[in-house]
Amino acid sequence: MEEYAVESLFKKVNWYINMFSIIIMGLVGVLNSSYAITVIMGLALLCLLNIIYFYDGKAISIYKYIYLAMAMIWVYINPIYFVFAFPVVCCLVLGMNDNRRFIVYTCVVDSITMILILYLNDLKIIWSLIFVLISICVVLVVNVIHYSECKYINLNVNMEKAMKKLAIEAMNEKSLREKIARERNLELENIRLSERDRISRDIHNQVGHTLSAAAVTLDAVEVLMDSDDVDISTTKDKVSKANERIHEAIESIRKVVRTMDSDDDTIIMSDYIDSLEELIKNFKMDTNINIISNFEQVRDDSKISIENAAFLSGAIAELLTNGVKHGKANVFVIVMVKDNNFLKVKVQDNGKGIEKEDDMRFKLSQGFGLKKIEEYLLKHGGNMKVSSNDGFDVEMEIGIEG
Repeated sequence: MEEYAVESLFKKVNWYINMFSIIIMGLVGVLNSSYAITVIMGLALLCLLNIIYFYDGKAISIYKYIYLAMAMIWVYINPIYFVFAFPVVCCLVLGMNDNRRFIVYTCVVDSITMILILYLNDLKIIWSLIFVLISICVVLVVNVIHYSECKYINLNVNMEKAMKKLAIEAMNEKSLREKIARERNLELENIRLSERDRISRDIHNQVGHTLSAAAVTLDAVEVLMDSDDVDISTTKDKVSKANERIHEAIESIRKVVRTMDSDDDTIIMSDYIDSLEELIKNFKMDTNINIISNFEQVRDDSKISIENAAFLSGAIAELLTNGVKHGKANVFVIVMVKDNNFLKVKVQDNGKGIEKEDDMRFKLSQGFGLKKIEEYLLKHGGNMKVSSNDGFDVEMEIGIEG
């Protein structure tokens, strides 16, 4: 709306200045009829300028060429009229299609030309001064209005750029918030899955093997009960052991829950070795196999994380169970040593092992046992080596607290 008002004001000013010029030129013609050609030429030029200004589109260029043609005709009448063609030549050569600039150039040059014509023909200097004032007014008014319009346009452009920048920043901020929210949700989901895996592993390690031992004991009781020569004392002893294992499983579940609620996530190595020896003792009682262990090198006041301790206990129990169940082993050797900040555990049995390398890879990739042991060690910066020469050997390495 403001731009339209500026445009209308510019047209009115231009129209008034041209009409004033026409009146002055008419007075010149009345005072001196010998300058009728000059007056007619000036009137024609002013009318043509208004046509050029008030019409838009391709017609503007056509009128400029008409203007140039008329100027060339007038040059033939008097060489000084060549200056009338100068503005159009400038516009055509420089590619100036701006009507305002064209009018400014034309008014200035045409006014100077009229001053020269009138002055050279000994007219009063007052007419020259009038045309000088007209020229100055045209130049000043046009440029002031043009400056105001440009300032308004620049303001709109800057506001538009600022709005786009704010919109982009808002979009970027929204995208950043969404990205942070997604990453946070993903992190929480990973924590939840990791905690679920840990609970599953702890229950399997600390409860599964205990319940398995109780089940084996109860199976033995069932066999004894079906035999003709029932030994009541032996049967009671087996039932008592099964009962102990079930209570141990319940206590293991309680330990898992307490561990989840505890702020301290480490255990002293000497305390851990005591619990590990208790596990081995119970396994020997349940299976009547020979287990040779050596943990003295690691029985100290250093610490190991409860998670890693529970894992190693479960892994050792898993290897003992697999050795008895699948390898038919009756002798095991378990050695645990420290190497810098790593704990190395070797479990060796005299079972039948795995004869073929392909079968070994297959066994390692199946089930909850060996596969989970290997996955846990790799995840926590450790490793596992398996060999099957005389029996079945497993070497595990995992980091411990300093």
